[in-house]
Amino acid sequence: MLKEGLDLLADAHMGFLGRAGVRLGHVGISVMSH
Repeated sequence: MLKEGLDLLADAHMGFLGRAGVRLGHVGISVMSH
């Protein structure tokens, strides 16, 4: 039970980091192209 909860938390955390990374990447590309 606990392991499943930790796995879900890890998945959610990685998803959050992934979205933040993509957003930062887009901002970086916009800045570099100007």
